[in-house]
Amino acid sequence: MLNDFRYSLRMMRLHPWFSAALAAALALGIGANAAVFTLVNAVLFKPLPFPGGERIVAVFHENPAQGLERVPLSYSDYLEYREQASTFDSLEASMGANVSFSDEGSAPEPYSMARVTAGFFDMLAVQPVAGRRFAPADAAAGAPPVVLLSHSVWRDRYGRSPDAVGRSVRVGNELATIIGVMPEGFGFPNRQQLWMPLVDSEQLRDRSQRHLMMIGKRAPGVSREQARADLDVIARRLAAEYPDDEGLRASVLTFHELQNDGPIRVVFILMQGAVGFVLLVACANVANMMLSRALGRTREMSVRAAMGASRWRMVRQLLVEAVLLSFLGGMIGLIVARFAVRAFDAAVANVGKPSWISFEMNYLVFVYFAAACLASALLFGLLPGLKASRVDLSSSLKEGSRDSGSKRGGFVSGALVVVQFMLAVVLLAGAGLFVRGLLEQRASLDGLPAAEVLSASIQLPPDRYPDDASRYRFFDQLLRSLEGTPGLLDVAMASNAPATGGATLAYQLEGEPEVEESARPNAMRVAMSPGYLELLDVPLLAGRDFDGRDGFEGQDSIIVTRDFAERVWPGQPALGKRLRWYSEQPPPSPGAARVEPRPGRWFTVVGVSADLEQAPEQLEPPPLFFIPYAPGGHSLMTIVLRARGDPTALAAPLRAAVRQIDADRALINVRTLEAASYQRGWYLRVFGTVFLIFAGGALLLASIGIYAVVAQTTARRTQEIGVRMAMGATPPCIERLVVARGLKQLAAGTVLGLAIAVAVTRLMGELLYSVSPTDPVVFGVVTAIIVLVGLAACWLPARRAAALDLLKALRHE
Repeated sequence: MLNDFRYSLRMMRLHPWFSAALAAALALGIGANAAVFTLVNAVLFKPLPFPGGERIVAVFHENPAQGLERVPLSYSDYLEYREQASTFDSLEASMGANVSFSDEGSAPEPYSMARVTAGFFDMLAVQPVAGRRFAPADAAAGAPPVVLLSHSVWRDRYGRSPDAVGRSVRVGNELATIIGVMPEGFGFPNRQQLWMPLVDSEQLRDRSQRHLMMIGKRAPGVSREQARADLDVIARRLAAEYPDDEGLRASVLTFHELQNDGPIRVVFILMQGAVGFVLLVACANVANMMLSRALGRTREMSVRAAMGASRWRMVRQLLVEAVLLSFLGGMIGLIVARFAVRAFDAAVANVGKPSWISFEMNYLVFVYFAAACLASALLFGLLPGLKASRVDLSSSLKEGSRDSGSKRGGFVSGALVVVQFMLAVVLLAGAGLFVRGLLEQRASLDGLPAAEVLSASIQLPPDRYPDDASRYRFFDQLLRSLEGTPGLLDVAMASNAPATGGATLAYQLEGEPEVEESARPNAMRVAMSPGYLELLDVPLLAGRDFDGRDGFEGQDSIIVTRDFAERVWPGQPALGKRLRWYSEQPPPSPGAARVEPRPGRWFTVVGVSADLEQAPEQLEPPPLFFIPYAPGGHSLMTIVLRARGDPTALAAPLRAAVRQIDADRALINVRTLEAASYQRGWYLRVFGTVFLIFAGGALLLASIGIYAVVAQTTARRTQEIGVRMAMGATPPCIERLVVARGLKQLAAGTVLGLAIAVAVTRLMGELLYSVSPTDPVVFGVVTAIIVLVGLAACWLPARRAAALDLLKALRHE
């Protein structure tokens, strides 16, 4: 084995450029795999970064009979579980909320907060970097409010000053004292910035109030199934004892399942599959190159066989060389992977990644890396070794004889090229769908003054604004107070800004009979103030805008889009038509049967507007209609301000106007419509870029592969080409002859790749932005790119063949 190692090193030194080319191809394949597995490991597998983190789980209720999942618990349920469960070292509870945070002399800002039980940080074994954790007394009824800060809040608001601990601040409607600062990077259970104790109260113990997630640390040696069975016994007992818990069962989830399920899980699995394809393309390419060189060493293998070397001995020597090349390329790839992971981490830093996900390489990544290197070596080393070691001594040792392995290697080389192009087509199709989705997403605001409009959301808490009238007064007063602001062209509000969706409701047209719930048509509803459409340059095509006639005491009016009118009343005027929609009714308890939605009042169409992209991410969005704000009384509204100049300059007067009305209210997501659209498309940009890089690498490798195969085939047919030229074949005829072989492989790979891509891209359905997984434009462009690149790769050796010197070609051996 040591001699094989030394011989392989000597061969690598003798052919440095050849070895470098192989190592570069492998670096691309193995490096991409190491980088993506680092991401997949962090998102789907790596335990939470706390002592015993692999035993920490989230607990919810579920009702399989009603199809309900992840039903929050009541505080009384939590107390029952904590007292009766026997398979957990500790059980704590958490309730998330978005709150405004302010202190003396500063404007309130929105922060993500969690109210947690007193033992929450003890369970995680996390100590503050300043101050103290919660004590049981902090959660007792009547205890003075206290708050813990995240490290980022401490840094940004207080410049890491130790004096921050002990300060009084306002959190929501409460005056609280800062008692500590959590370590840098800590934000559990998600991306929390503040923590307050969950204070026991009579209202909190109401079993109908279900807002809690229970978090538990299983006892050592207890499986998740055992823990679930233990909790389920308690859940069944509670369901039998309390009507509010009827039908509920315990559900135990890992935090990876809780946070990274659904489309996110799919996209990371697809990424892992994509880099697996890249590695296969790289291995096929390297196998082709090694096969070519191995067949060129047939005389050497024949001499070895004649001297008594077994076939296994010759294969082993080639495998050792393959392993060396694989690990050399892998080490280069590992370095590249570290930079790629850092770049990805920076790209997703501000898109809601849970704080406990850390994209760092751990031992699993290095195990995967070693396995990828060994598997690659077997993939590209074994086949050339077996081919080259199959020697015919009587023919291969004859002086001047042609390579006896040329013919048998040609078929294998061609098959490997087909595989490379097949995989490149699949990757290009996936990348193309992401790019098409990004283009569609960017076009969703076409025609709107997106760069001139500032948007900001405001959430009104129900304890201070308990009814429609109080909420309406707040927003009406805010809009009036902003009139006349310097630099402000117009101001309005809506429940949902453009391209951010809306409430999807079933509706009934006047004069149409009521139908079963499953057969009712759906439409999307947005509440807005008068002037909203005009601010966005969306013209009214018929009728009027909302005004003082539409309100609490006025008529029930709606405005429909042209698309709505054409789909619902084709060929008829929409003005004066009436409809009503069905409102969801809350069940008496989470375990009770769902209550069928009930129809509301009739609303009359008073206007028809031009179309507005409200749900551009949907392939077939429902028709859109608008209602005046007043009848809805929404607690969360988006203020839109159109500026004469820089729209961000309106943020300060907007904050001042809000503080004049309610000093405790904070603005949420203050940004232009253009910036908001850009942020919503982050996953299309990030994952589209990733897939494009993978697809580009695979296409490059496949192009090199087909170029090498056509060039080798042409070299073996030099004498035949010379004969054809002597018999009158013109250079264009020679070019067509050479290209024809490559085109057969290209066509086979493209057809197979398109067939596989149609099946694979269906898995991307949830991730695409109003684009069909089998979009004909994308598949047509991919086919054109593959054909053009493949033709170029075939044409280069064909042109060289057409330029051969006739006499030299005829003398070629």
